[in-house]
Amino acid sequence: MKLEILKHQIDVQADKQLVWQAWTSKDQITKWFANEAFIEATEGGLYEVGFTYLGDGPTNKDCKILSIQPPSRIVFQWKIPVKKKFHLDENLSTIVAVSLEEKDNQTIIKLFHSGWGEGENWLQAKEWQMQAWEKSLSSLKSYIETGEGFLLWQA
Repeated sequence: MKLEILKHQIDVQADKQLVWQAWTSKDQITKWFANEAFIEATEGGLYEVGFTYLGDGPTNKDCKILSIQPPSRIVFQWKIPVKKKFHLDENLSTIVAVSLEEKDNQTIIKLFHSGWGEGENWLQAKEWQMQAWEKSLSSLKSYIETGEGFLLWQA
């Protein structure tokens, strides 16, 4: 696996606890990110979010929370939602770390995505995922600030 890390940052006009709930609550995450979810917000708990609308069937099955420090940081396993498109082994996962910092009446969200493999298929998957994270974080910002998020297929 390569050491390259995708990095994203976005500021949201909201309390950190509200943003934390958006990442760790099934009822919240399905309003801005995935159309289905099963989250056990404890270390070792499941972090399964599904993107059946992307045409690959259920995704992120059996992904787990590797580390959790409420309400500031969560690290979880991640499978590329459109793995068939990139001919990736459905059992391979990467790692996503999300940290939240409250500053000046807003929450700064930092997302780091690591664990990428090598080769053209991984490169294409990484490029797709980079754009997907940008859209997803924009959806989160919209959801938190206006009450209206959008899923990838709606973006």
